[in-house]
Amino acid sequence: MTPRAAAQTTTAGAFYGRSTVLGLALFVYLTAELFPIGALDELAVGLHVAPATAGLLLTSYAIAAGVATLPAVWACRQLDRRRVLTASLVLLALSQVMFGLSPNFTVAAVARGVAAIAHGLVWSQIPVVAARYAPDGMRGRATAAVFAGSSLGLIAGAPIVTGLTHELGWRAAALVLAGAAGATAVLLRASLPATPPPPREIRVRDTSGLGPVLVVCLVTTTLVVGHYMSYTYLTLLIAPAGLGGSLLVVVLAGYGIAGLFGVTFVGRALDTHPRRTALIVATTLTCGVTALGIARPGWVVFLLVVLWGAAAAALPVILQHAAIGTAPDAPDIPSGAYVLSYQLGISGGSALGAALLSHSPAASLPLWSGIALAAGTILIATAPAVFGPRQPSRTHGAPSRDGSRAGSGRC
Repeated sequence: MTPRAAAQTTTAGAFYGRSTVLGLALFVYLTAELFPIGALDELAVGLHVAPATAGLLLTSYAIAAGVATLPAVWACRQLDRRRVLTASLVLLALSQVMFGLSPNFTVAAVARGVAAIAHGLVWSQIPVVAARYAPDGMRGRATAAVFAGSSLGLIAGAPIVTGLTHELGWRAAALVLAGAAGATAVLLRASLPATPPPPREIRVRDTSGLGPVLVVCLVTTTLVVGHYMSYTYLTLLIAPAGLGGSLLVVVLAGYGIAGLFGVTFVGRALDTHPRRTALIVATTLTCGVTALGIARPGWVVFLLVVLWGAAAAALPVILQHAAIGTAPDAPDIPSGAYVLSYQLGISGGSALGAALLSHSPAASLPLWSGIALAAGTILIATAPAVFGPRQPSRTHGAPSRDGSRAGSGRC
């Protein structure tokens, strides 16, 4: 093996190793976020509240994360990314310890709010760091690789919490998750090299054009509103087709597994054909969700849900990739703005779905979703400069033998 080939092999190995650890961080954080879903009844009993009140632990987390995202990203813009991500996982570990020892609902909500403060940092910085250390022409694959961790979180996160809660109790389950977060922090510290921010002149230069960032944010909010308008009430949509009860687990598993395939497809296609890939994902999502409004046979509904799951999991990858591309040398703020837009889309979509359900049948939700999703797809089609191929980073250097880049700051 030549020295050059050895260097390339070492670089590829470091890339996949770092991607795995970064994906693990997203998996752990998402599992912690979804903790109440897998232990709702036990939380209600343990915290002496009604199940509906225990469910507010999810709502309060989303609100805190949305409020804290941009301020946290701005405050940490000059800090080393490795330190920021490691500290975020340590904060998650501490919050889970506090959550597991909570004597009442108020303390539990505050504990989850502590983790929510770093939520935007984790979800905006991990794809940025993954893209920074990706070999040339593999930014899209790097983004998809770390988002596979979030897809696994959706598939396995809640079941893991449910299993631990049934075997050990919800407090012990929270402490186990705290240990997992702490171990992930150690892995992040050990596997990532020092990752300083770019020089100030590059950050100023690369964030001077807000137009592309606003386009990504508008597309994100529009598509996520359309998605969550129906996804929040998925059980109501599939019940008429006989897919409720025990079959619901099968449907949700199919949705999640399809998401892994969707992320894999996007990872392979996004680097070479970004705009085409974005249009395929958005169009598939639009058609799959809209068709649920008129589908009746159970097998057809199941196939549409699987199609929906594949496209929905791929959606954050194409949107995050576009956000990073708006300022490849200083993507912190664009990436944080994307995360905030996504949170707004979740809240807005769920609220709109609830409002529509109060005046119309559940079967109408996919049709309304289709309108929003079609609008987002049209926005992608009319913004080739934002979702099309982009020039590489101006501070992007060749990878060294240890996987680092020549040139100080690319993100």
